[in-house]
This record gives sequence, structure tokens and C-alpha cells, in this order.
Amino acid sequence: MVLIGVALGSSNSEWYSSDVGEYEAKDPLSAMASYDGKNYRAILQHGYSPQHPSDFAFFPIYPFLSRVWLGLGFSAYESLIVTSLVCRFLSILLFAVYVRGRFENETIRFDAVALFAFFPTMFHYWMAYTESMFSVLVLLVMIGIQSKHPIVWIALIAGVTSGTRLVGLALLPIVAWHVLERNHYGLRGWVVVLGAVPLSASGLIGYVFY
Repeated sequence: MVLIGVALGSSNSEWYSSDVGEYEAKDPLSAMASYDGKNYRAILQHGYSPQHPSDFAFFPIYPFLSRVWLGLGFSAYESLIVTSLVCRFLSILLFAVYVRGRFENETIRFDAVALFAFFPTMFHYWMAYTESMFSVLVLLVMIGIQSKHPIVWIALIAGVTSGTRLVGLALLPIVAWHVLERNHYGLRGWVVVLGAVPLSASGLIGYVFY
């Protein structure tokens, strides 16, 4: 349904040229990579450039991982969209895992996963944006906390999340709270927090220094 809607919408509009690349007229793939997708496409193809300073507002993890598909012969459009599609399916599976551990009622589990998978406003998770990858990483952190995985593992995933979107920093207080709770708010917990918090922001820190 999403692809049909995009195709119908693009059939009535001409996609324009911008400072980050030409868009073919009536091309559904270009429609799925519009707006922020233009910047991610430029980063994927050419990296960060002083000639396009606006690209620096877009974090590197998503275009970096999309290079896997680019190396397999996919176009830049296709690489970004395939990455989003793969992450979207993974996010649905991970959300089902999280819900199974959170709720005992089977009806609640089913309804929650169905809404997450098919609610209309989730269409942008199929586009060349970071939402789908971000949701995968957030869910990995949530499942890690739920299952009490090693704190280093949880903090590392949170760190990658912070290199995907700025809002990934919202995981810092969540990771810190989890560390303190697991250590019964004792001195050891506070010491671990001092290491876990910077690690949870390592993606953003690395990008800033880059």
C-alpha cells in the first residue's frame, strides 16, 4: 500500500534538482528518498563535504551501513531504501520480542505488534529516513534492559543509537537509571554510570570529533 501511494503521488509531480543531486521525473524511488533522503543520498555517494554544510546535520550511521548494499551493486536510492526496509522488518520482530516479555495477555501482544506494523503514520519507516534503523537500536536497548544483558552491551548499542539521530541521547538517563537500579543505587552503581554514560553517547562524541 505504501509503495502504491508513493507511485501514485510521484506520477503527478516532477521531482526537482537540488544541490545534492538530480531527481528523475516520476520516479517512485526518488519519491521515497525525498527531503532528508536527498542529504543521506549525497553522504552515501560522496561523504561529507564543506560544499554542502547542511549535510553535517545528518548523522553517519545510516548512510554508512547503506554502503553494504551500494557495494553489492545497488544504486544509492536502492541502498538507502533497502536498509530502511530491512530495519523495518527487524524492528517489527524485535518489538514482538519486547512485547512478549512485557505483557502476558496474548490479545494485547497481538494488537500492539499489529499497530506498530501497520498504523498509517508509520509509513515513513519504509522511506529513506533513519526512523526504522533508530527503532531497531532503541528496541535492542529496551530488550537488553528487560533481559538484563551486560551493561557494556547495552551502553554500546545506545552509543550507536546516538550516532544515528540526536534524539538517541534520550537513552542516556534510561541507561543510567538501569545501571543504578541493577546495583541497588549503591556506590558501585554510580561508578559504573560514570563509564556507561559516555559509552552511551559514544556515537555522537565520535561524530563531533570527526
